[in-house]
Amino acid sequence: MDKLLETFLAHNPVLADFLFTDQGIRLMYLDSQITAHVHRHFAEQGIPVLSVHDSYIIDHMKVAELRQVMAEASEVVVGRALPTAIKLPDMPEYANVSDEELQEHIENRKGLRCQGYLDRLLAYEARTGRVISPI
Repeated sequence: MDKLLETFLAHNPVLADFLFTDQGIRLMYLDSQITAHVHRHFAEQGIPVLSVHDSYIIDHMKVAELRQVMAEASEVVVGRALPTAIKLPDMPEYANVSDEELQEHIENRKGLRCQGYLDRLLAYEARTGRVISPI
């Protein structure tokens, strides 16, 4: 047995029976079913949502609805509502961000842009000669 695998199993013995059994494929399939549910829900409303692996990017005014739809979808797919986490710009990821805290964060950042956005805006303006207000 490979030394790395032996070391991994020494630290994670409960995973021994699950390695090399296509559990990753099965879990990816379940994740895809949850994502399909989320996309279908918002597509029916004409609301764009972008999925990136097991995350979603959506209009900030729809985050509470997204969390609810994710809970419903996971309950349908795996039998229980799975916990969700929110990644806010310039903040670490928290599992317990309330909808009120999210809205407060949004209100406090209105009109602010992250450095990456400003860098891309300046590069675009330099490349095109067009000046865009960073709203």
